[in-house]
Amino acid sequence: MNSRSLRLSALCLGLMAGCARSAAPESAPMTQPPKSSASPSDIPGQPAEADQTKPTAYLVKDSGIRCFAPPCPSFLAVLPGKSDADGIQIHEVDFSEVNATQDQKDSYMAEAGSLGGLKVEATISVRQKAGPAGDASVLRVRRVFE
Repeated sequence: MNSRSLRLSALCLGLMAGCARSAAPESAPMTQPPKSSASPSDIPGQPAEADQTKPTAYLVKDSGIRCFAPPCPSFLAVLPGKSDADGIQIHEVDFSEVNATQDQKDSYMAEAGSLGGLKVEATISVRQKAGPAGDASVLRVRRVFE
């Protein structure tokens, strides 16, 4: 087998894998498989009849998951006092309600991807048919705690 066919084989295997967890050591292992949608009954700590428009404090962290087809649950929203295993898988983080420049929003996303995470006050909603992988859980940030 020559090097060209070896590279082609590796590329095909990578594409067939779909979503893959990053090898970063700071990524905590997840105990639940990715969900394609998040109804109120799927969100830990929230009863099925909970009003999702009420902002809640969350710690946003990188989930360690990387995908080829959107939406991808790249973040976890962890309720205060809970472990990462109890986190809610988030596909998108929306800062449109935060009065901040684009540079500040980029800085917030970088902080969310860091080891310590980003503390926010937000609501969670579901965007139907967000991409080929299904529905997306959207964390709509109302306020960032600095």
